[in-house]
Amino acid sequence: MKVNLIYDMRSDITDWVDDYTDEQRGEAVLTVLKSARHAEEFKKIVVGLEEVKGIVNRDRVMLKELLTTGQSSEFDVLKRRFI
Repeated sequence: MKVNLIYDMRSDITDWVDDYTDEQRGEAVLTVLKSARHAEEFKKIVVGLEEVKGIVNRDRVMLKELLTTGQSSEFDVLKRRFI
């Protein structure tokens, strides 16, 4: 479910529906990632977005592309904590 939530938050998809800035969208992505209960769940979210093997009609999502520079640093800290 968290993979689908982040996938749907991509700016290409939601720009015509909402008026959120890239920074707000990035904060939402980080909030979802921070809600991971353990390292395995965090890894499952990241891998589920970045690798789309066997999933039809789904683009690969690189998390860093959804985040601002400051948010990318925060993502790196999270990644080190969970992985």
